[in-house]
Amino acid sequence: NRNKRSTMHTLSKGGAGSGIRIWAGGLLLALAVGGALYAGAARTVNDDAEQRFDNLTYGAQHSLATRVKSYSDLLRGLEALFRTSEHLTRRQFHDYVAGLDIARQFPAIESVNYAVAVSPAQRAAYIDGVRLDTSLSPRGYPDFTIRPSGERPEYTVLTYLEPDSLLRERMGVDIGANPLVARALAQARDSGEVSASGQVIMIKGPPAHVGLGMRLPVYRNGMPQGSVDERRAAYQGSVGIGFGVAQLVHSALERSALEPLHLTLYSAADPLPASGVLRITRQDRLLFNDDGDLAAPPQPGSDAAYFDRVLPVVYQGGQWKAHFRVRKEELYSGFDRYFPWLALAVGVAGTLLIYGYIYTLYRSRRSAVAQRTLLDTVLDSVDA
Repeated sequence: NRNKRSTMHTLSKGGAGSGIRIWAGGLLLALAVGGALYAGAARTVNDDAEQRFDNLTYGAQHSLATRVKSYSDLLRGLEALFRTSEHLTRRQFHDYVAGLDIARQFPAIESVNYAVAVSPAQRAAYIDGVRLDTSLSPRGYPDFTIRPSGERPEYTVLTYLEPDSLLRERMGVDIGANPLVARALAQARDSGEVSASGQVIMIKGPPAHVGLGMRLPVYRNGMPQGSVDERRAAYQGSVGIGFGVAQLVHSALERSALEPLHLTLYSAADPLPASGVLRITRQDRLLFNDDGDLAAPPQPGSDAAYFDRVLPVVYQGGQWKAHFRVRKEELYSGFDRYFPWLALAVGVAGTLLIYGYIYTLYRSRRSAVAQRTLLDTVLDSVDA
């Protein structure tokens, strides 16, 4: 009996210690499997969210480029208008612009204009002609003059403007008096293509916003335009539009579709690279910020909690950088937030269940072996 109790105590003590170690190993295995499933689920959720981010950003990039192109197409329509008549009147220009229904079709456009190229020899006759123009206003424009005053080698004078509210402020302004604008005008004249005005304008509002302009040269009918010299000889002025960047962005993008992305738009200081990652530099000019702060510094793009991408918006006459940024969690669905933890729980629980079943089979077999060993020990004791 003493031998029997000693044998049973030894087996019981050994089994208890072995069981703790076995369950500890099972728990570690379950945590490892659960952790692997958690990591895989989190990676899947992140990849799905990044795909949604890609779809939103590339769709927004396309919408912005398409909307800006529609504005350059409008300029080409204005230029074609001047081909219909040797001397297009102010009334004809006014009626054409009114027919465009700009308020609904091009809501970002704030001005449509035609600027005449005037040489010093033509200056006096040109001023007299505008003052006597009664095609739209019965009394003409008796106070008209070129501004700023002074002699210059050439003038590019705003002559036709829509809407009428701009006449008092802008009519007669020589836009070529600004060196940046003059450079852009010369490039457009020589190339025959749409060009940016070369100047960012802060419009006080309300609300305060950034305004930009695009211009397209107008050439005299019947004159050749095959070379730079021919285009310079045929040049008679340019048509232009001024538009608000914020209004353009809002009209091009549905904010409900972009939520919760944060968008800032910059005018590129340098030509965009043909390849590689596009980045915002200190020299880039902030044009639009969807939270309204036009003095905000560029946001860093290295935060692992955010999706961050800078995409180019290229059009004739200008280059923009569209910076999209969003916290990753904001693109997760309700299920996405819990899916990794659910995978962890299933992995741990499933592994423990399977491990427990296998361990139960092992304990049953071990118990049977122990019982047989105990029986053999008892029989040996009786024989002795």
